[in-house]
Amino acid sequence: MSTKNPPKSKLKSIAAKPTAPQGSKNSPETDKPKNIPLKAARYLVVMGAIMSCMVVVANLAAIKLWDFFGIPVDGGIIMFPLTYILGDLIVEIYGQRTANTVATCGLGLGLLTCILLWLVAALPGYPGADNS
Repeated sequence: MSTKNPPKSKLKSIAAKPTAPQGSKNSPETDKPKNIPLKAARYLVVMGAIMSCMVVVANLAAIKLWDFFGIPVDGGIIMFPLTYILGDLIVEIYGQRTANTVATCGLGLGLLTCILLWLVAALPGYPGADNS
């Protein structure tokens, strides 16, 4: 059994793909994730976890209304400046694409929390238990 290698001209034509100009939306360089050092990746995980946790806590804290100099305000408003600052830090350090991914994950976790809490609220109560 002998295997023949294809001529070099065919290999070259298969391997050569037209690329978009650098800096355009379809440029291969914009599709590649950045190489993040391990220490920076650890900080990103921590910052992403804190931001996602804040989204969930803000949704839960929004139940509580409190009096702010005669104006009714929900408790979730306390978390907004913190999530905004954290999101801005992620954009400045890791880029817009990574920040969008972190924000989308936070949104997904917030929605998952709402769905799970709705399911728990829909469960039948135990007779004699005060579940109010």
